[in-house]
Amino acid sequence: MTGPRGRVLRFLAGTILSGLAALAMGADQRAYHVHVNGLACPFCAYGLERSLGNVDDVESVSVNLKTGLIEISVSDGATLDEATVREAVMDAGFTVEAFEPATRMDQQGDDT
Repeated sequence: MTGPRGRVLRFLAGTILSGLAALAMGADQRAYHVHVNGLACPFCAYGLERSLGNVDDVESVSVNLKTGLIEISVSDGATLDEATVREAVMDAGFTVEAFEPATRMDQQGDDT
């Protein structure tokens, strides 16, 4: 198709395909939840983010001060070793209460 209608259809098709590609790339990303004792201030969260961000294959770290929950996202195909996480958390001055892979639902809809 040519003309304005054809351009709109091509734009919509490109937008949909781009969205599907982004979903496919994010589908393999793994996340882990770590519960930490003793978080009290933003400076504490910053120290944990830095320490965990230096771990190999970690792409992002999100700390929730209220709940003590840390979500760690790793590179596609990578896994995260609990002992490594415990060491990084301990180096930042905290103690791991729990370590668990995030479920698919957690990764899609958790706002922590």
